[in-house]
Amino acid sequence: MISGGGFDAQNRLFFVIDDNGVRRYVLRLIVSTAKPNQIRTLIDWMGRLRAAGVPTMTPVPGLNGSLIQTAQMGDQTRQAVVFNWIDAVDWDDHPEDRITPELVRNFGRAVGLTHHVSATMDIPAWYTGRHYDEKCFAEYMTTLKSRAHAEYTAEQFAVFDDLEQRLLKAMATLGKSRDVYGIIPADLSAGNTIVHGAQPYIVDMMNFGWGYFLADLQKALRHIKDEDQPTFFAAYEEVRPLPKGFDPCYKLFDETRRIAGHWF
Repeated sequence: MISGGGFDAQNRLFFVIDDNGVRRYVLRLIVSTAKPNQIRTLIDWMGRLRAAGVPTMTPVPGLNGSLIQTAQMGDQTRQAVVFNWIDAVDWDDHPEDRITPELVRNFGRAVGLTHHVSATMDIPAWYTGRHYDEKCFAEYMTTLKSRAHAEYTAEQFAVFDDLEQRLLKAMATLGKSRDVYGIIPADLSAGNTIVHGAQPYIVDMMNFGWGYFLADLQKALRHIKDEDQPTFFAAYEEVRPLPKGFDPCYKLFDETRRIAGHWF
């Protein structure tokens, strides 16, 4: 049995060592609101990414052979997945002098491959996940503006309105064709990218869902220095072209993050 405060609202991460103190694993306890096929979708999609050459974690089967286990918490049954351990450090903890062009290239290629797989794969009918689209953004902005009334002037509040309308219009223009919208990790932050030597690993995809590749790129580039971004883009474009509408829509996604925060 697993117990502890806050488990119902979050995906919890545990580090596990076997009885001999030799093998290490990562145990992910899944949020209680996850839909039945959501974790199955994630595991299947990650398998397709690995097959395409995207460096990421590998789920480890339990004693019953299943990749998805269950854990009992009082009267609740929670899903859990064990992943292999990767001996690496967070991107942010990697020494700056070791953020080499090779590392940046490998990261650009990994992100490009991730988007390529999502844009070209045959998606099973049972796949389930969130959608980071117009509806998601509009709901976020409604919540944000309801809180902002007490904190901002009318002029500042108008900035939120203008930003919302511009991004919603851009999304409508982009549409949801598979070259611009597909399954994304949705949180390619420095904390979810670990590094071993010149090899980056995209490791935490629990927030995965359908979204704009442009928005995913915007998150990935937050921890790439301006002078290193041409190297990242060159590697990305070796795999697939930049998504339609990259300029100026990418700048608008970035502006939204800076002004309105992270809406997914």
